[in-house]
Amino acid sequence: MAPYLLDLVKIRGQIVEVGVFKQPVPIDLRTLNFHEVDLIGSRVYATDDFERAINLATDQRIDLKSVPVRQIPLVEAVSGFQSAQSSASLKVIFEVE
Repeated sequence: MAPYLLDLVKIRGQIVEVGVFKQPVPIDLRTLNFHEVDLIGSRVYATDDFERAINLATDQRIDLKSVPVRQIPLVEAVSGFQSAQSSASLKVIFEVE
């Protein structure tokens, strides 16, 4: 059985939902509460949002090289989640072949 999303997020972690589901999704509110997890929904992005982000990066007003991103094969998923839980990586990208 696959782990439940709230089991993968560290205590006081954050989940940002960016997908759209066709059916309601059950969530364990007790775990959400006890682990003090922030659950943030998103609706849509406007073209202006992307342009602003691109301009900030292009103008080097934000140093993207300092953002701890780790890109690993899917077979190393366990170490990727461990890296994210330890705050060693802000973002972990899994490569699916």
